[in-house]
Amino acid sequence: MKLCSLSGSESGLKNFRVKKINGIYNEEDLLMSVYFGLKKKSYETNIDRIGCGGEGSIFTLVNNDKQVAKLYKEQYRTKQREEKLRMMVQYDLTEEQLQQVVWPQDVLYDNNQFVGYIMPILVNTSSLTEVYSSNSFDLRHRVLIAYHLCVAVKTVHEMGQVCGDLNPLNICVNLDDNEKENMFKVTLIDTDSYHITSGDKTYRCEVGLGDFIAPELQKKLRNGGNLIRIDLPTYTRETDLFAVAVHIFYLLMNGCHPFASAKETNRMQSSIAQFVGTNANGSVAAPQLIDNIGYGYFPFYEKREGVSTPIYAPDFDTLPEHIRDLFVKTFIDGYFEPTERASLDDWISALSDTISSIVRCEVNERHYYFSHNQVCPMCVIDNNIREYYKQDLVEAEAQKESSNVEEEEESGFEYLKEKLLDIIDSITDMVNPSVLVILIVAIILVIIIMIVK
Repeated sequence: MKLCSLSGSESGLKNFRVKKINGIYNEEDLLMSVYFGLKKKSYETNIDRIGCGGEGSIFTLVNNDKQVAKLYKEQYRTKQREEKLRMMVQYDLTEEQLQQVVWPQDVLYDNNQFVGYIMPILVNTSSLTEVYSSNSFDLRHRVLIAYHLCVAVKTVHEMGQVCGDLNPLNICVNLDDNEKENMFKVTLIDTDSYHITSGDKTYRCEVGLGDFIAPELQKKLRNGGNLIRIDLPTYTRETDLFAVAVHIFYLLMNGCHPFASAKETNRMQSSIAQFVGTNANGSVAAPQLIDNIGYGYFPFYEKREGVSTPIYAPDFDTLPEHIRDLFVKTFIDGYFEPTERASLDDWISALSDTISSIVRCEVNERHYYFSHNQVCPMCVIDNNIREYYKQDLVEAEAQKESSNVEEEEESGFEYLKEKLLDIIDSITDMVNPSVLVILIVAIILVIIIMIVK
């Protein structure tokens, strides 16, 4: 369930009545419903549904602009889900922590039947994917986002819990430049799907996006493994640390995944193309991203013949040394021993120290980079891409010229053949067959001699 990009103007989307029919909420008359929490506190839902997904819908509350209600569809109101939420609401988070994590605050019942839960409302935020897909946010902004991501995940870990599915759609960022104080702060959502433990009881996170899943879990999922059924442990603090490091790399390396690779001859191939496994002409692409994770091949650190990193990514050494060391600890050392991965405190400290080392490019005012670099890495990337396309253009022109020559030669031959046939036709009636054969052979010999010369 997503609450990202919810603004004040969007919170009153439509006036409609919410009525349950066969476990599904439909838009009908103007009717508001009252539900009760664990301590019999009542919550009255407004007519506005501000979010919906596969599991249910989210509604605003009457006389309450701080919280919203998530109401599950009938098939998702399971006993296990209720138990999980009852356990989660026992945590008493501060207001600051609730800005970092949209944590359940009460469990909802209708006639003593479990229906959903109450959580903080989240406004004026956007999914982290918006940052990845935009050129509007420079290195300064991305370092701040990485810092706040670590702070938010640390809040979950300090409760003794694990996030699990840390894909970018479950991470929201405040990009509202009217809120200078909160700008670039991160809030984690969809926490009801988190990997929660209580004593010897584990409530699994049952979903995950492959390019953020740690190698030890990737191995368990091979050959049709399923997060719901494979042996525990599945998600751990260490798998969270892997996912966090992937996001930090994305942010600091111009939107490139740390395990993205490309053929040396096709460095323009994007991260998305890695998932497809084939390029435009159907040939095998570079090693696929998820395969690289599973086998511990970190292409920015380990060089292999014929394989390179995408051209839109800066070189690994453009990062400060202490940042590079943390990536190596996570992706190389952590491959063999997950407990060796860089901690959230390691990242928080390193990113804090790094912010002050960012300088502005003198050539392109939109570029920012780490001060230890002699030249702007983003300018280098721009130049490499221009050269790449220029080379493509030269090769295309050469191929076109070659094609034209072949076409001219072919057309010349066709012309000669037609003339030859005309000559044969014209003399057929003038000579007897034996002489005609001799003439044809002579003409063919002359043509062969001309071609050889």
